[in-house]
Amino acid sequence: MSSSAGAPPGYPPYKGPINVIQRLVQTEGLRAGLGRGLAATLAREIPGNTIFFVVYEYMRMALPRQKINTERGEDVQSLQAALEEAGKAVLSGGVAGGGESVSK
Repeated sequence: MSSSAGAPPGYPPYKGPINVIQRLVQTEGLRAGLGRGLAATLAREIPGNTIFFVVYEYMRMALPRQKINTERGEDVQSLQAALEEAGKAVLSGGVAGGGESVSK
């Protein structure tokens, strides 16, 4: 973040992320500087995340679940069941994420 683009006249380039925030609050104020674009961001993110979580939860309920047994002597079966559950979670997240990116 050592770019001079956006630095007020007479100011040296930014020294890091904290310096960017400090200077933004000094020049723009807390509300205008840090809050700019918040409403637009929320208007974009809330519907997309809602769709993601609804689709994800629906997919997790639609896919059959396995009970993972953690007793001794059942390590191989437990590992297989855990990997299957992880795969189902990844599949659900992928389907949900694909739908979310289409909705934006």
